[in-house]
Amino acid sequence: MWFFKLLSLGLLFVLAGVGWFVYTCLHNLPNHHQLSLYAPPVTSRLYARDGSPLAEYSFEKRLFVPLSHFPPAVVATFLAAEDKNFFHHQGLDFLGIVRAFLTNIQNYRKKRLVGASTITQQVAKNFLLSLETPSLHRKVKEAFLAFRIERTLSKKKILEMYLNDIYLGRGAYGVAAAALSYFNKAIDTLSIEEVAFLAGLPKAPSLYSKKSGRRLALQRRNWVLSRMTHEGIITPYQREIAQEKPLVFYSLSAKKKVRAPYFSQEVQRILQEKFNPTALYEKGLHVKTTLDPMLQILAEKALSSGLKNYDKRHGWRGPVGRITPQEWHTFPHSFQKIIPPHEPWHLAVVMQAMPSKIQLCVAEGGGLQRGVLNTSSLGWARLSPGGLPISSRLQVGDVIVVKKEKFNSYQLEQIPRVNGALVVISPHTGHVLALVGGYNFFHNQFNRATQALRQCGSAFKPFVYLGVLEKGLAPNTIVDDAPLTLYLGKNLGYYTPKNITNKFYGPCPLRCGLEKSYNMLTVRLLVEHLNLHQLSEIAEKFHLIQNMPPYFSMALGAGEVTLLALTNAYAMLANGGQRLNPTFIQHIHNRYGQALSPMQPPSHVCLTCCPSFYQTSAPSLPVIVDKRQRVCDPIPTYQLLSMLEGVVQRGSARSLKSLDHVIAGKTGSTNDFRDAWFVGMTPDIVVGVWVGFDSFESLGENESGTRTALPIFREFMEGLLKNQPYSRPFPVPEGVEMIRINPKTGNPAAPGDKEAIFEVFRKKTPEKNPPLVAPPGPPTTPPAQDSVPTHPSSSSPTTP
Repeated sequence: MWFFKLLSLGLLFVLAGVGWFVYTCLHNLPNHHQLSLYAPPVTSRLYARDGSPLAEYSFEKRLFVPLSHFPPAVVATFLAAEDKNFFHHQGLDFLGIVRAFLTNIQNYRKKRLVGASTITQQVAKNFLLSLETPSLHRKVKEAFLAFRIERTLSKKKILEMYLNDIYLGRGAYGVAAAALSYFNKAIDTLSIEEVAFLAGLPKAPSLYSKKSGRRLALQRRNWVLSRMTHEGIITPYQREIAQEKPLVFYSLSAKKKVRAPYFSQEVQRILQEKFNPTALYEKGLHVKTTLDPMLQILAEKALSSGLKNYDKRHGWRGPVGRITPQEWHTFPHSFQKIIPPHEPWHLAVVMQAMPSKIQLCVAEGGGLQRGVLNTSSLGWARLSPGGLPISSRLQVGDVIVVKKEKFNSYQLEQIPRVNGALVVISPHTGHVLALVGGYNFFHNQFNRATQALRQCGSAFKPFVYLGVLEKGLAPNTIVDDAPLTLYLGKNLGYYTPKNITNKFYGPCPLRCGLEKSYNMLTVRLLVEHLNLHQLSEIAEKFHLIQNMPPYFSMALGAGEVTLLALTNAYAMLANGGQRLNPTFIQHIHNRYGQALSPMQPPSHVCLTCCPSFYQTSAPSLPVIVDKRQRVCDPIPTYQLLSMLEGVVQRGSARSLKSLDHVIAGKTGSTNDFRDAWFVGMTPDIVVGVWVGFDSFESLGENESGTRTALPIFREFMEGLLKNQPYSRPFPVPEGVEMIRINPKTGNPAAPGDKEAIFEVFRKKTPEKNPPLVAPPGPPTTPPAQDSVPTHPSSSSPTTP
């Protein structure tokens, strides 16, 4: 009797212990109802205008695919490998539990328990529990949560969550992301052996995805192939063929994307302002941008080449570092970040420096090899006064940057210290087609195209000329480029602009003044035909400068602008004076394909088009109406475009004349040559270039827009126009007439005048034609004490 009492007491204690254990397991169990709102973080992607991948942003690399879009064979394979009874159990596979229990008894001393987790249990673990080492405590939690999940969600929903959330190595979450990461394929294009490999990954993704685990991964894949055969997914013959296939993974380094880091950074900033800082990393946005990959490649190449050419004009600055014999084990890793990733350069250590031969140890191809520096290509280096040989500037142990020429011969290179930016805009839509914000994004992420405010110099002058053309002056109106002194107000002294040559060129037509970029003539136009308030309105109208300071030097480009704003302003000139806003994004869609951002209102609307317009014969041509807001009168705008074409034909940009295309543009430089600009345009594209130092130091004597920025534009256009033999002129607005004149005098051209051009005039009655000499303006004597003050400086931005 005492035996039964003790046995009952023991069972009572066991039941109490089991009850307490179950209570502790179920206490504060996570709420499984939240799974009904499943919306995992999904990778957002940026695409160029042609669909090329541009950038990816994610906390977890995942692509969400509805279960209905999964191929049945892929689903069946994962079920065969992970949970063949998924559609027949209620969350737990009891036969699997018995098998795992017996296995754990055998492996008890290894202190690593194996589970018999169903897909439902794995969903419970991944979504509601921590990823700690399997234990009995956690297994009980999984079991109870699995029962609850099965009562809350459908089998298809549970399976969809599993296939989109399971971690499969290489940073990929979900089957779709893993298919891209391992094989660069969509899930519906995977081969049998590839599906089997992916289905085998959940057991040990970190092991099977490594090179060291390839043998085990192959065994696991072949085991899954046998399970596929057993379940009737494939035939034995298909299994034999698949087992013979090797494991071949897609190289992550081979993944081709358009290289446009500054552009992507700007799109990222826009999206974070529009949504929230984390939306880009978890909402699965599909963003189609305005970037043109071909133009971006041309822009990157042209800017890089131009900056390197400028840098070489100013000589070699010396080695990038020095290494001692004790530091050889750190080479080249300690210097690796010096070389920009887009340059085909190598690091090298000087082993022997003689006047006739310089021996190198070059870091190339993951190893070190011997090489020789080509001394015949060092004319640009200007190594030292007196023309001393390069060996006098190099010592054993110096680290330099080189580029391979042939076999073991290398030429000296130098990383530019100067910086620059280039922007390409469509004048029809405002789409930013290409953008480069600096030489090396990975060294400095400051975007000089959108963030750097710099004085624009003579590149601002066209907007002064536009103002006087709108006042009624004509391109052949004579204005005097003569000395000019302006009183600035009480205690501010006088302002005396100068030309870069310190010469005066006397009376000349407006066209000549812009083509030659005369400073005094430009300031005289402001004083006699405009005023500071009207100039400020023009600057604001073109989104150049808001609240422009009332200084006369603003007419010469003393105001600070970004390259993007200046290029966009020129784009408004190129399209005849229609409003444009720089646009980086065309469409934004969420993970379900729904548009999140309304499309931009169309710039042009067809009044006669209808759904059946292209299926029936139209009685007349379609009527297209331009819906863009007008910024300025199209006739003065076209006159200004004609004058900017003259800058290319006869002015500071005449080196572009050999391109034999219709190009208009303007150079610009600032005091002490701190900034060099050129903005050029055709009827279909506008390109802006800026070059300067981030430290605002001088670029050097005569490093003007013509010498420094213009060659970058030229190289870009050569690449763009080489396959465009025909040139289209700027559209001519109604109400203009062309008259042959002499561009130097502004007078009607005599018969046989070889310098004659066709000048643009507004159609008027003969007696109302603009005079050849500008009407006298207000006197330039000192104004009243309470007049609008100007910039106190007596200097002004110089012109090229």
